[in-house]
Amino acid sequence: MHMVKSRWTAFGIHLGISAVIFLCLLGIILFIWYPGVFIEIGGYQGIKIAAGIDLVLGPLLTLIVYKHGKPSLKFDLTIIAVLQITALTAGCWLIYKERPVFQLISYDGLHVITTNELSLFDKYPINVDEFSGDLPKSAYMDLPKNKGEIEQIRFTTEFSDEIPLEARYDLYRDFEQQPSKNLDWLAQQFELDTEHNCRKMQLFSIHNSKQACFDFTQQKIIYLSN
Repeated sequence: MHMVKSRWTAFGIHLGISAVIFLCLLGIILFIWYPGVFIEIGGYQGIKIAAGIDLVLGPLLTLIVYKHGKPSLKFDLTIIAVLQITALTAGCWLIYKERPVFQLISYDGLHVITTNELSLFDKYPINVDEFSGDLPKSAYMDLPKNKGEIEQIRFTTEFSDEIPLEARYDLYRDFEQQPSKNLDWLAQQFELDTEHNCRKMQLFSIHNSKQACFDFTQQKIIYLSN
């Protein structure tokens, strides 16, 4: 690219290359890391990070430093490429670490558990691959039906183990491997949306808090609302 005479042409070439890379990354974010409605639960933040690094940072630096015939041009462009690749790699790692791995139904609603959260709390190790289905896996917490007993478990977990109740991975249960009566009781704790045949509940995530409607039969979020 150092043979290009115009800095705007160099900027356009760099932007075009960056756009191709961004589109590939966008496909990974949309269809693998944050599929379906999960794009609204952290996915948009990831896209903004990737776009800022790939479509803005690199091409803008090229526009600023490019001058045809400049003795240090090759070195400058190499430094820009290294900076962009390094920043993009770090950004991708951050987006990957914040991707959802569990959609967990608990007594108080639906908790979106990320890869990073699993690594933060390791008192109760868990093997994600043991759960059926694609990521994010559908799971629920095996808790007593008595709200008082649930609060006692929560209190003990938070003050003795010093972790949130949702980090009790030993209480996670696979939808596919448990009797339907357990899920029926859990589903009845939430309001039924008869039109969409899903249960309305609060959604909790590190990125935002929304209302979700979860279909216990299809094991997926039907829609989100504020």
